[in-house]
Amino acid sequence: MRRLSVADPAPAAGFTLLEVLVALTILAIACAAAIQSVSQAALTLEALQDRTEANALLSERLAEWRASEDWPAPGQERRTFPENQREWFWSREVQLSPDPDIRQVVVQVGLDKDQEALVTRTAYFRRTAGD
Repeated sequence: MRRLSVADPAPAAGFTLLEVLVALTILAIACAAAIQSVSQAALTLEALQDRTEANALLSERLAEWRASEDWPAPGQERRTFPENQREWFWSREVQLSPDPDIRQVVVQVGLDKDQEALVTRTAYFRRTAGD
């Protein structure tokens, strides 16, 4: 029978404390990078959803104005409106064109009227015979 002494320890199985700490550090850095990536993707998705909804609302506004019998007068107009449990704003700037029967209309839609609009579109309205 072999006798173990303090001077002759048995070989240890497993990892040293230093190896475990290095592995945990690498794992923590990888997890932080993954969380940051997922967070950025969520913010991008939210911004794209806002922009898509704003584009749809802008199209609705233009369709309403085109269906209206009113000939747009030159000038600017800004309004807010509730839609899908959020407060949106739109602005419309009607400009004269060289042709008196055509008006240029620049429309913007966004969530915060103090910040840049999410979408901007330029449309042209032609006066019909009844206008």
